[in-house]
Amino acid sequence: ARMASVAAAGGAEEQLGRQQEAQSLQELWASAYEGWVAPPGAETGEVVYLRPIAAGEAALGECGAASGWLQATLAAMDKNGGVFGITAFNPMGQDKPHKENLANNQRLEEELKRLCAETPGGMYWRSFGFAAQWHEKVFTV
Repeated sequence: ARMASVAAAGGAEEQLGRQQEAQSLQELWASAYEGWVAPPGAETGEVVYLRPIAAGEAALGECGAASGWLQATLAAMDKNGGVFGITAFNPMGQDKPHKENLANNQRLEEELKRLCAETPGGMYWRSFGFAAQWHEKVFTV
Protein backbone atom coordinates (compact mmCIF):
# COMPACT_ATOMS: atom_id res chain seq x y z
CA ALA A 1 0.00 0.00 0.00
CA ARG A 2 2.86 2.35 0.81
CA MET A 3 4.48 1.86 -2.63
CA ALA A 4 1.14 2.62 -4.30
CA SER A 5 0.88 5.85 -2.29
CA VAL A 6 4.38 6.94 -3.33
CA ALA A 7 3.65 6.11 -6.98
CA ALA A 8 0.35 7.99 -6.83
CA ALA A 9 2.07 11.02 -5.27
CA GLY A 10 4.77 10.94 -7.98
CA GLY A 11 2.10 10.74 -10.67
CA ALA A 12 0.22 13.65 -9.11
CA GLU A 13 3.39 15.76 -9.01
CA GLU A 14 4.11 14.95 -12.66
CA GLN A 15 0.55 15.87 -13.65
CA LEU A 16 0.79 19.13 -11.69
CA GLY A 17 4.08 19.92 -13.46
CA ARG A 18 2.43 19.33 -16.86
CA GLN A 19 -0.52 21.52 -15.88
CA GLN A 20 1.81 24.32 -14.75
CA GLU A 21 3.80 24.06 -17.99
CA ALA A 22 0.61 24.15 -20.05
CA GLN A 23 -0.59 27.21 -18.10
CA SER A 24 2.75 28.93 -18.66
CA LEU A 25 2.61 28.24 -22.41
CA GLN A 26 -1.00 29.41 -22.56
CA GLU A 27 -0.03 32.69 -20.89
CA LEU A 28 2.92 33.13 -23.28
CA TRP A 29 0.78 32.48 -26.36
CA ALA A 30 -1.98 34.75 -25.05
CA SER A 31 0.55 37.60 -24.84
CA ALA A 32 2.27 36.80 -28.14
CA TYR A 33 1.94 38.48 -31.48
CA GLU A 34 2.36 37.07 -34.95
CA GLY A 35 3.48 38.93 -38.02
CA TRP A 36 2.69 37.74 -41.53
CA VAL A 37 4.96 39.13 -44.24
CA ALA A 38 3.03 39.68 -47.49
CA PRO A 39 0.24 37.11 -47.03
CA PRO A 40 -2.05 36.49 -50.02
CA GLY A 41 -3.69 39.74 -51.17
CA ALA A 42 -1.23 41.99 -49.29
CA GLU A 43 1.11 44.52 -50.82
CA THR A 44 4.72 43.45 -51.40
CA GLY A 45 6.54 43.76 -48.08
CA GLU A 46 3.35 44.55 -46.13
CA VAL A 47 3.36 43.04 -42.63
CA VAL A 48 0.09 42.12 -40.99
CA TYR A 49 0.17 41.78 -37.19
CA LEU A 50 -2.13 39.41 -35.34
CA ARG A 51 -2.70 38.73 -31.66
CA PRO A 52 -5.33 36.98 -29.59
CA ILE A 53 -7.91 39.15 -27.87
CA ALA A 54 -9.80 38.32 -24.71
CA ALA A 55 -13.55 37.87 -24.74
CA GLY A 56 -15.15 41.30 -24.73
CA GLU A 57 -11.92 43.10 -25.64
CA ALA A 58 -12.19 45.55 -28.52
CA ALA A 59 -10.01 44.87 -31.56
CA LEU A 60 -7.27 47.47 -32.06
CA GLY A 61 -7.61 47.51 -35.83
CA GLU A 62 -10.36 46.72 -38.25
CA CYS A 63 -10.06 43.74 -40.59
CA GLY A 64 -13.21 44.34 -42.58
CA ALA A 65 -14.23 43.35 -46.08
CA ALA A 66 -12.00 46.09 -47.55
CA SER A 67 -8.85 44.28 -46.38
CA GLY A 68 -7.53 42.57 -49.51
CA TRP A 69 -5.16 40.34 -47.57
CA LEU A 70 -7.94 39.15 -45.27
CA GLN A 71 -10.27 38.07 -48.06
CA ALA A 72 -7.47 36.37 -50.03
CA THR A 73 -6.12 34.59 -46.95
CA LEU A 74 -9.58 33.41 -45.89
CA ALA A 75 -10.16 32.07 -49.42
CA ALA A 76 -6.84 30.18 -49.27
CA MET A 77 -7.76 28.82 -45.84
CA ASP A 78 -11.14 27.63 -47.10
CA LYS A 79 -9.55 25.98 -50.13
CA ASN A 80 -6.71 24.28 -48.28
CA GLY A 81 -8.24 23.51 -44.87
CA GLY A 82 -6.55 26.29 -42.91
CA VAL A 83 -3.12 27.81 -42.51
CA PHE A 84 -0.43 26.58 -40.18
CA GLY A 85 2.76 28.02 -38.77
CA ILE A 86 5.91 25.91 -38.99
CA THR A 87 9.50 26.64 -38.00
CA ALA A 88 12.84 24.92 -37.66
CA PHE A 89 13.92 27.29 -34.86
CA ASN A 90 14.74 25.64 -31.54
CA PRO A 91 13.56 22.08 -32.31
CA MET A 92 11.59 20.41 -29.51
CA GLY A 93 11.74 23.71 -27.58
CA GLN A 94 15.49 23.41 -27.03
CA ASP A 95 17.40 26.65 -27.56
CA LYS A 96 19.90 26.46 -30.41
CA PRO A 97 22.45 29.03 -31.59
CA HIS A 98 20.92 31.68 -33.87
CA LYS A 99 23.17 30.71 -36.79
CA GLU A 100 22.03 27.07 -36.52
CA ASN A 101 18.37 28.14 -36.37
CA LEU A 102 18.80 30.25 -39.51
CA ALA A 103 20.43 27.36 -41.38
CA ASN A 104 17.67 24.97 -40.28
CA ASN A 105 14.99 27.43 -41.39
CA GLN A 106 16.73 27.84 -44.76
CA ARG A 107 16.55 24.08 -45.32
CA LEU A 108 12.90 24.10 -44.27
CA GLU A 109 12.12 26.91 -46.72
CA GLU A 110 13.74 24.99 -49.58
CA GLU A 111 11.55 22.00 -48.73
CA LEU A 112 8.44 24.20 -48.53
CA LYS A 113 9.23 25.69 -51.96
CA ARG A 114 9.49 22.20 -53.41
CA LEU A 115 6.31 20.93 -51.76
CA CYS A 116 4.29 24.01 -52.71
CA ALA A 117 5.46 23.74 -56.33
CA GLU A 118 4.26 20.11 -56.40
CA THR A 119 0.92 20.84 -54.71
CA PRO A 120 -1.91 22.52 -56.64
CA GLY A 121 -2.73 25.74 -54.79
CA GLY A 122 0.19 25.18 -52.40
CA MET A 123 1.55 28.40 -50.89
CA TYR A 124 3.54 29.73 -47.99
CA TRP A 125 4.73 33.09 -46.74
CA ARG A 126 7.24 34.21 -44.18
CA SER A 127 6.01 35.08 -40.75
CA PHE A 128 7.30 35.46 -37.21
CA GLY A 129 6.04 35.07 -33.69
CA PHE A 130 7.12 37.22 -30.78
CA ALA A 131 6.43 38.18 -27.19
CA ALA A 132 8.35 40.22 -24.62
CA GLN A 133 11.28 37.76 -24.31
CA TRP A 134 10.86 35.66 -27.43
CA HIS A 135 11.12 35.94 -31.25
CA GLU A 136 10.96 33.14 -33.76
CA LYS A 137 11.06 33.09 -37.55
CA VAL A 138 8.20 31.03 -38.97
CA PHE A 139 6.59 30.10 -42.27
CA THR A 140 2.82 30.11 -42.65
CA VAL A 141 1.72 27.31 -44.99
